Amino acid sequence: MARALRDLKRKVKGDVEVGDAAMPFTRKLESTPREPGLKHFNFDSFDGLADPEKHLNYFEQISNIYDYNDLTKCHFFASTLKGGVQKWFSRIPSPSIDSWRDFREMFLKRFWVNRMDELQMCHLETIQQRSRETLPEFIKRFQEAVNQLSNLEEKEAVNIFRRNLHPVSCEGYVKDLIHREPQSIASAYAMASKFIKENDFLTSMKMNM
Repeated sequence: MARALRDLKRKVKGDVEVGDAAMPFTRKLESTPREPGLKHFNFDSFDGLADPEKHLNYFEQISNIYDYNDLTKCHFFASTLKGGVQKWFSRIPSPSIDSWRDFREMFLKRFWVNRMDELQMCHLETIQQRSRETLPEFIKRFQEAVNQLSNLEEKEAVNIFRRNLHPVSCEGYVKDLIHREPQSIASAYAMASKFIKENDFLTSMKMNM
C-alpha cells in the first residue's frame, strides 16, 4: 500500500512515466510549474467497464477542491487508468494533449459509448409497490429510480408515486396524498414517514391486545 502511494505521488509530480510510455503531453503543458505540497486521496481506477462520465465528474470534483492546475490534473487522471484504458493512454502520440480540457475531451470521445443511459420519467411507471412489499422498501426502490433521472418533474413524479402505491396496504396514505397534494417527492416521503410511524404504533397495539 505504501509503495503504491509513493508511486502515485511520483506520477503526479511527473517523476515517472505512466504506463511505461512517454507522456502524450506538449512541452508547454509539461513546463507548467509543479505544485508543492499536493494532497492525495484514494481514487477508484477506470478500466473501461464503468461509466466514464461518472469517473470523470468525481475526479473533477476532487481536483477542484484541491485547486489542481492542468498539469497535475492530467498526470493524476492518467494514474487512475488501468488495463485496456491504460494501454489506450500509452498509445496516444506525443505531443497531443496541451491542456486538461484536451485530455478530458479525448477521454470522453473514446469511452462515451460506455456511458450509462439515464432513465426517463416514463420508467417510474414501472416501479410499482408489490403486494407484500412494505412502504419503506417501495420508497427505496422508487428513490433509486428517481436518482437516475436526467430531468425530474416533481409534480408528475408525485402523481406516479401515488398511483403506484398498493391500494390496500397503503390506503390511508394514498388518501392523505390525494387530500394534501404534496408538490415535491421529498414532501411525499416526509408524509410517508408519519404514516409508517402511525401504522407501526397501531400494529403494536393490536399485538398487545
